[in-house]
Amino acid sequence: MFRAPGWLLALTFTAFAFATDDYVIAGVLPAISGGLGVSEAAGGQLVTAFSLAFALTAPVASVVTASWPRRRLITGALLLFVAANWASALVSSYPVLMGLRVLAAVAAAAVVPAAYAIAASLAPEGHQGRYLALVMGGLTGSLVLGVPIGTWVGGAFGWQATFVLGGLLGLASLVAVHRTLPDVRDLVPAETHPTTEPEPKTPTGPDPGPAPGDATAVGDATVPDPAASASAPASALASAGAAGAALVSGDASESGDAPPFGPAPVPASASASASASAPALGGASASGSPSGSAAALASAGVRDSGSEGAEAPAGVRGSWGGVWGRVRALGRPRVLLGLLGMVAIVTGSMMLLTYLAPFLRDLAGAGPRELGWVFALAGVAGLAGGMLGGRAADRWGPERALLAGIGGFAAVMAVFVGSWFLRPVPLLWLLPVLLVWAGLSWWIPPPAQTRLLALAGTAGPQALALNSSAVYVGVSAGGALGGLVLETYGSGVLPVVAAVVELAALALFWAAARLGR
Repeated sequence: MFRAPGWLLALTFTAFAFATDDYVIAGVLPAISGGLGVSEAAGGQLVTAFSLAFALTAPVASVVTASWPRRRLITGALLLFVAANWASALVSSYPVLMGLRVLAAVAAAAVVPAAYAIAASLAPEGHQGRYLALVMGGLTGSLVLGVPIGTWVGGAFGWQATFVLGGLLGLASLVAVHRTLPDVRDLVPAETHPTTEPEPKTPTGPDPGPAPGDATAVGDATVPDPAASASAPASALASAGAAGAALVSGDASESGDAPPFGPAPVPASASASASASAPALGGASASGSPSGSAAALASAGVRDSGSEGAEAPAGVRGSWGGVWGRVRALGRPRVLLGLLGMVAIVTGSMMLLTYLAPFLRDLAGAGPRELGWVFALAGVAGLAGGMLGGRAADRWGPERALLAGIGGFAAVMAVFVGSWFLRPVPLLWLLPVLLVWAGLSWWIPPPAQTRLLALAGTAGPQALALNSSAVYVGVSAGGALGGLVLETYGSGVLPVVAAVVELAALALFWAAARLGR
């Protein structure tokens, strides 16, 4: 039986605290807007600021802090996170609160990639997927437990209490990490700190394989020193990298060409589901996260040793090698279109999620108490949807699974639009539709990520690394575009625009496949 060590549970709880702090804004949005005297559209930009700051900071932080001891890094970042949240409970200025949300995001961006890297590095042989899945389970679990509790606390004691709760979660994480996480200096590249062991001699015969502390071979891919690994999300939403390792363990595509969008088979490595492989503790699937297994895989620093553009020039290897490979991968038009498709997918789902409170208030008269239950049930539906989407990508192929998911999403948005003309609609009647929406929102990312890997061909690992930033750009874009729609046309138009954005994502993937022919 799989028994998680204490340090791994501490990292999982830390991921849970960060994700709860990000997503809970959606549950207390009306209260925050009223308390600060701003519109709900402006209040929603607090989510945008957090996600955008995370997306921009995570790649930089993973490089800058590569040589820092992990426990010291996480402890310092959590102290900043706690201070930012407790200060948020005391302010009455919208600009100041926005700045504090950015500080909290910077702290999260420093910790999340490090958490994935530690889990991947310290996992026993054959357990890497489980360890990564468990850390990612903290992100998905926040929607099932953290956001509903935070929404209830905000409704009962005021929105300031929600930030107090966020600080308490951060403080609990700090204590747990400080007491359980070893001072893992072994994650630091050998050249950055002294070592008492003699340096291995350069082999003159056959390659003896990786030396202790070097990259770990995973099929044809390699996992570089996790301390220097690239950033990870969390979308908003994100699923574990158990199957992601399987995705790149073989040759993504020898030719680098992607099949046309449709029933044509994709390479074996790309057809692996982003949700398959080891489940998270308690049965929670890693695929429940919108950022998908690709995000966790990227955070672990998976790099194809033979990938086109993966090799950095001399003097740019190590921490900067992943950055160089990502820049090279961006030069492929089909990869860029696929990444834009991922941005659009997350944007469409986050538009409604961020402004779910005003939408359900206007449609069904739902208040904070009802919203807590809706978020909890939607989180469970999202976990199930992620698992089903990954299995569908395996059985049907990623193209058909993606078509089914986006088609179903557009149909649910049409039901919301029709219900708008019958308002007020009983929340109990809307609940099944809301659960289907949540499930489909999380169904779509696994086949989309699998499709992105096929489009990237031999540059697949670099595309997966970029995927995590694309997800957070989508989260921030969802908050910004949704706020604009809410302010200009009202909450009833949100489902219409969300459906259009998702269909645009489908068109982007189709265009990317055409370029790959």
